[in-house]
Amino acid sequence: EHDDDYLLWGNYQTNFSDTEYGRIQRTLYGAKLHWDENDATKYGDARTAVTGFIADGGNRQGRDELRGTGGSVYYLRHGDISIGSEILRIETRDEISGLVTESRRLTYGTDYDMDFIQGRIILNRPLASSSNDGRLFRDGNQSGNEEVLVADYEYSPIAGAGSDSMIYGARASRWFGDMVKFGATYNHGDDGGVESDLIEADLTVQFEAGTYIKGEIAQTKGQGVETYRSVDGGFTYNPMERGGLPSNSKAMAYAVEAATDLSDYFNADGRLHAYWRKREAGFAGYSQGTNQDVEQYGGGIKLSLFDDLSINARADILDDQNIGTNSFAEASAEYALNDNVKLSAGVSYNDDGRGNDGASVGARAEYAFNDDSKVYVFGQAGVTGNNARTTDRAGIGGELRVGKHLLTGAEVSGGEDGLGARVSARYQEEDGDEYYMAYDLPLHSQVASNYGTFNFGARRRFTDAISVYGEERMQFNERGLNGVTHAYGVDYKPGKWNLGLSGELGKVDDLDRKAVSASVGFSDERMQAGVTSEFRQDESLLTGDTRRTWLIRATALYQLSEELRLQGKLNKAVSEQAISVAPEDFNEAQFTEGSFAAAYRPIWDDRLNVLAKAVYLYDLSPTSQRFNGEMVDYRQKSSIYSVDASYDIHPRWTLGAKYGHRGGEVTDSRESDDFYKSSADLAVLRLDYHMTHKWDATFEGRYLSIGDGVIDRTGGLAMLYRHINDNAKIGVGLTYGGIDQEYLLAQDEENIGWLINVVGKF
Repeated sequence: EHDDDYLLWGNYQTNFSDTEYGRIQRTLYGAKLHWDENDATKYGDARTAVTGFIADGGNRQGRDELRGTGGSVYYLRHGDISIGSEILRIETRDEISGLVTESRRLTYGTDYDMDFIQGRIILNRPLASSSNDGRLFRDGNQSGNEEVLVADYEYSPIAGAGSDSMIYGARASRWFGDMVKFGATYNHGDDGGVESDLIEADLTVQFEAGTYIKGEIAQTKGQGVETYRSVDGGFTYNPMERGGLPSNSKAMAYAVEAATDLSDYFNADGRLHAYWRKREAGFAGYSQGTNQDVEQYGGGIKLSLFDDLSINARADILDDQNIGTNSFAEASAEYALNDNVKLSAGVSYNDDGRGNDGASVGARAEYAFNDDSKVYVFGQAGVTGNNARTTDRAGIGGELRVGKHLLTGAEVSGGEDGLGARVSARYQEEDGDEYYMAYDLPLHSQVASNYGTFNFGARRRFTDAISVYGEERMQFNERGLNGVTHAYGVDYKPGKWNLGLSGELGKVDDLDRKAVSASVGFSDERMQAGVTSEFRQDESLLTGDTRRTWLIRATALYQLSEELRLQGKLNKAVSEQAISVAPEDFNEAQFTEGSFAAAYRPIWDDRLNVLAKAVYLYDLSPTSQRFNGEMVDYRQKSSIYSVDASYDIHPRWTLGAKYGHRGGEVTDSRESDDFYKSSADLAVLRLDYHMTHKWDATFEGRYLSIGDGVIDRTGGLAMLYRHINDNAKIGVGLTYGGIDQEYLLAQDEENIGWLINVVGKF
């Protein structure tokens, strides 16, 4: 690291977020390079900036969008989240255009807590389903901007390893003077063997701090990030469009955006903006995947004419290949009678693309007691046409802070498209304890389809050692109580122990779920150990099909002495589903991985160092998983043993050796119990020579035998190293033969190659 420049190997976040189509949000393990000029523009941006990364594709990327429920407890679609990989933010999305108007990054510990094994998130304050959009009119749906919890994370597939290919990308930008910036992004992704490529370029012309024109063009090939959306806190999920074309051909996207701060050029306080975006069918950018052609354009203006009079106007047009052209326009004026009273009036026009258009007029009056408390009344009436947004409606609402800790709010309205209501209350104490409730009855076109959702919950910390949470969520429709979920949990940390228990029970639509999880952990100066177990049952109320899943994860690390450490782990998962039309084994999935390892590193006489490990693996992948487009129709189990040792036979000579054995077995189908043997042996002998303080040499020979001598391979290398400093050395060398798959398939094993190797020392 030097100033703001660095070369990093380890865990990092990509954080390419300054463009719309070139966004890359991942937490990876690998290498990352960042360089920028110390010289900055007058706006504080680096004049030139370059960032590149490369990482192994072993993990899988998850992306979930969870609509706010009025509660604090949310479940991700996947469990076993890589610790520290989560990137959480709350996005406010415009209810008309769907564009993100505000994004707030959340901080672990401050804004949320997370159970990485269960994939459970507990926000430090409830997230409402919608927020005030500043509009004068109420539409025939859940009125207000959407509040969405967006989670990007990495997870380990419980059955079947992730892809071993590479993930890499780069982002570069350059300011020419203080007005013009050119940027470009490239990303190569891999999601379980599904590869994708993105190329993006953008140009920005910035006249003043708030006045600019930005253009962007992007091209993708392959599918985008697998994204799922939930409207009930993670109880059920639906897949979102990923883009990608069956022919694996390329798709384009274009965007132009312009904005100006009117105070930069006129004696007026206001802002003007306009945008145009077009995405071709199959485009697969981050959060921009689409399976059909989509074009959007629009703009707006906010202007304060006098100290007490302001106007607000906007228009948005969406041209979708499937649903046609949807147009919206609205204009309103607001007049402040005094510091407490505001009056608003306006007109709205809508065309839903199906031949239904119409216009409405509306008005609102508001009285503010202070910054946190107000009451208001509003009304609107359709004057021409008839569609979901051109409806008559009137209502009353308010927000009130009752003391220091309690904040309440309520709104009720009635009209052509039914009754709409919201009630909420949140009480938060100084020590972080919180109690909350919320009821949402969205405005809707069909009165019988939805009677609202009621949430109430609490989080309570009794002492530094024990805390609990609980949340109830109930959904209603014309049949009464249509869905109910219960989420409860307790964490107890007495001294060196850490105990946890949580449960999730409920029914939504046609799915009945029961899940319970328990964990126990212990930690002291010599030992760290933990066990987590989970049981989950999902039953379809329509077909009676039931899937049961058991999961147990255990890890232990014990420092027997200052020189000897022991480590063990066990991961076991079993999932089965009873379906009458198929064999039970066909719907079964199992995964077992157990290992025990020892490390001997002497302190006072370090001539001998030894690492040893034993692993047992059993794998039966789910039938829903695909590898290179194919279902894995076999079972496999393996026992792997390995020993690595090095011994200083002389102050300048170190002898090293490795032996590994894999005793594997595999079946010819999922239903078969007849296993066939598949074994392999690997032996490596190595000699290191330390010439001086600056130079080293290494010689290594390898032997691989597969299938009891059916395939034999030999290989080796010779290296010469130069020490750069006390923490790094670089070497060049030759290699021959090989043991990788491509060598096993080759006819000639006398392949000669060269390599460069950089070693970091700590």
